[in-house]
Amino acid sequence: MMENIYTIGMDCGATHTKVAVWREDKIVFEEDNWPGLNMDLISGVFSVEVLRDEIEKIREYENADWVIAMAGLDDSNEVNKALSWWRKNLEELGIMYKDLDVMGDIDLVLWSGSPEGIGVALIAGTGSNCLAKDTDGRLVKVGGMSHVMSDEGSGYALGSRCLHIITKMSDGRLPVTAMLKQTLDWYVQEDVVALKHFLVSSSALKYEVARCAGILLSAAKNGDEEAVNAANDEAGELVKMVETANNTLALEKPLNLFMAGSLLKNDYYLKLIEEKLAISFPEQKIEIVRPILGVLNFRQWRIMNT
Repeated sequence: MMENIYTIGMDCGATHTKVAVWREDKIVFEEDNWPGLNMDLISGVFSVEVLRDEIEKIREYENADWVIAMAGLDDSNEVNKALSWWRKNLEELGIMYKDLDVMGDIDLVLWSGSPEGIGVALIAGTGSNCLAKDTDGRLVKVGGMSHVMSDEGSGYALGSRCLHIITKMSDGRLPVTAMLKQTLDWYVQEDVVALKHFLVSSSALKYEVARCAGILLSAAKNGDEEAVNAANDEAGELVKMVETANNTLALEKPLNLFMAGSLLKNDYYLKLIEEKLAISFPEQKIEIVRPILGVLNFRQWRIMNT
């Protein structure tokens, strides 16, 4: 049993943030619709002011242990930068805390599946990422280098494929299917030119592109050839991440795989991923997890190891 104090956990993604507060091991507060907050944002002029109203909801849980996971933390330097950013902003908001830990969102996926933070973690949401850690403490990170350089198999990648396909449909490079109208209707735009202007002028381009991933997956499920090929390609990219982690560790038996992310709610895409994983590593156990629940595992481990 943990000390009789509060623990506040935050799982900050590119599009939204999940928050939970525990007293001992009981959740006393939980919300999953706070604004997104990742490394790209705090590296600019972004201020925690955008979360002021939300943080007021948990101000009453004073002197809590805070555990904050954020997308886009790819090395110790970025973790330290994010830690300093949170310390400064919580101080400016007058938030008193007992302890503060910051980690990458992919690390929290590991902790949600394992009390020791051991295994392979895969995120398939707006972005994608993969991390493995074995019992010797060896770490293998694959992908996760933002939508500019990576994010294969993610909502952004699927959305980008969707947009490229409908553009080719609009100019005659591909036969027109229902995808074209469905995408324009989704964004409430008259044609691809209007859609282009809408997207390139958006202050949340990554999110806006990822929003049409569901259109591509729906079209694939209905047999649209271009969509089927795109979905297969991107699911294959996620599996390559896991394969690379497994092969790099080269263990006699693969570690358990913990998966998280909004794309896994899509039955069609989840089945593609699971089928491809089963071919490569049939003995690997797979579990879909709620990352926010990894906060308690991490806190309990930290208490026992300090």
